[in-house]
Amino acid sequence: MMKNKNYFFPGIIFLFLMGCAGMAANLPDADSPEAKLYEEKCTTCHRVAHPKRFYPSQWEHYVRLMKSNMKNKGMSLAPEDEKVILNYLKKNAR
Repeated sequence: MMKNKNYFFPGIIFLFLMGCAGMAANLPDADSPEAKLYEEKCTTCHRVAHPKRFYPSQWEHYVRLMKSNMKNKGMSLAPEDEKVILNYLKKNAR
């Protein structure tokens, strides 16, 4: 009985790490510069949402909202980065 308990904690850690590793892989074109920029900039505050979560017009709203939130926190998003991220999200939206 004790031997089975020895595998429980490492098993939980393994599943957690596999879940974390798989988050980026779920993004469309995960190796593209656009996806990497999206992940880099947006994971500063939260997990990235899959682009299919919203419609293109909704992404426009959420990117504006996040840009405002960043400004309130003393952070910024370069206009070029915003354009690249928004284009990536809209291209891969619902």
